[in-house]
Amino acid sequence: MQLRLLGSVGPRLAAVAALAAVLGWSGFLVSQEAGIVALEDKGRQRLELYEASLEREIEKYAYFPATLGLVRDVVDLVVHGGPERARAMNLYLEQLNQRAGSLSIFVLDGRGHVVASSNWNRSDSYVGEDLTYRTYTTEALAGRPARLFGIGTTRGEPGYYFSSPLTTEGRVVGVAVVKVGLEALETSWATVEAPVFVADENGVVILASVASWKFAALKPLSAEVREGLTRSLRYNAQDLPPLGLETVRSLDDGARLVAGGLGKPAGFETGHHVAPTIFADVTPAMRIWREEVFGPVLSMTPFDDEEEAIALADDTDYGLAAYVQTGDPARARRVALRLRAGMIHLNGASCRYGSPFGGYKLSGNGREGGLFGLEDFLEVKALHGFAPNR
Repeated sequence: MQLRLLGSVGPRLAAVAALAAVLGWSGFLVSQEAGIVALEDKGRQRLELYEASLEREIEKYAYFPATLGLVRDVVDLVVHGGPERARAMNLYLEQLNQRAGSLSIFVLDGRGHVVASSNWNRSDSYVGEDLTYRTYTTEALAGRPARLFGIGTTRGEPGYYFSSPLTTEGRVVGVAVVKVGLEALETSWATVEAPVFVADENGVVILASVASWKFAALKPLSAEVREGLTRSLRYNAQDLPPLGLETVRSLDDGARLVAGGLGKPAGFETGHHVAPTIFADVTPAMRIWREEVFGPVLSMTPFDDEEEAIALADDTDYGLAAYVQTGDPARARRVALRLRAGMIHLNGASCRYGSPFGGYKLSGNGREGGLFGLEDFLEVKALHGFAPNR
């Protein structure tokens, strides 16, 4: 029968605390494993909901550009041109954009130049622009529909682009493009319990519930990749700094993150807060076991019997507090007396008022509180040769 030992991080000035479980608490194993599975299932369910909401928002515009290819006036404009056709198409695209709720709709000719746009009457209109530097243009001119998330170079507005080739008699004569915004989706994500982000094929965060994460890279980008992105103007001269994700060394050694992790807990979006975090399958060789963690972090490791539990709990350079969970009072006392820690909490009991506070080993010498705390402020004097009866 295998039980679990939980190493806890200490309260107050805390050092790494150890939790020695007992042999009779076998039911904890079942609840622990069930809890881990439940957390994993909850995480997957959340990801599926995020994915579904993103796909739903995007896919409703997916066939929009191809539909424009069925409009005869659109094809006539890119083939024959003319100011009257362009004016009529501008008005048509403007109305269509308003009804669709998209950011913009525009049509390019066979050279990749914008000949009509829904924003035709704005000072920052796309009309006349050469967009051959955009992959959604070159792909569509090659006969392939394309998608791209990027930042517009005219208004600096991020959006998701859909493009489709315009064809007549089997040849590509132009491109139809629809640009949609996803800010409403991001806003809805900002209210959820766990932070979420979406990164593109370059590892650049393009959507995020945390605003500061947007247009940061999951890992540093190579000079070659940066040069290509600069040429394509995909992110419109954004710096694309590293997001700051760090690999936890203990995870590389086999520990599993089963709860919490990066990001702030719900309701604490401002300030410096850490989400309650649990690691499973931690071993004494791991950094997270050997070092103090000043925060709400719990490490768990398995043991086979009481002797091993005590040995694991004492296998630390620190000893401020330890915790014992058991239904057997005799076992609680036996284990508590052997643990090398200054304070032992049985079955979750809190510190009693007036009790001495302090630890063993690198957790410090001396005590605060109670009679033992007062003794640190007293001086002891020895009298040698004193005879009280003389």
